[in-house]
Amino acid sequence: MAHKLMDSLPLFSWDQVATKDDLKALSTAITAKFDQVDAQFTAVAAEFVNLRGEIAKEVAGLSIKIGELDSKISTKIGEFDSKIGKLDSSFSKKITEQTRVMVLTMAGFSLTVCGAMAGGILIA
Repeated sequence: MAHKLMDSLPLFSWDQVATKDDLKALSTAITAKFDQVDAQFTAVAAEFVNLRGEIAKEVAGLSIKIGELDSKISTKIGEFDSKIGKLDSSFSKKITEQTRVMVLTMAGFSLTVCGAMAGGILIA
């Protein structure tokens, strides 16, 4: 019976037969490869943690800079508004002065004309 079973197996040489030692060596090699892959994943995960920390620092730095710029812009807007207010006040004063001069000039001219007309009427 054993001969019949052996005859039904395909032909091979004995160096092609895996032994328990061969399987143990293969298991050790596969375990070592998986350990290398695990180590690489751990290193990549650590890099992501470092990268996340660096990004957080950069974002915090940008937030500070944006806050500083916002403060500077607010200050400049306040200065601009103040200058516009002074310019508007100065412009209003100038218009008021010019209007007063024109009204007084017109009034003086009108009085002169009326006086001249009154004097001319009295003369005539």
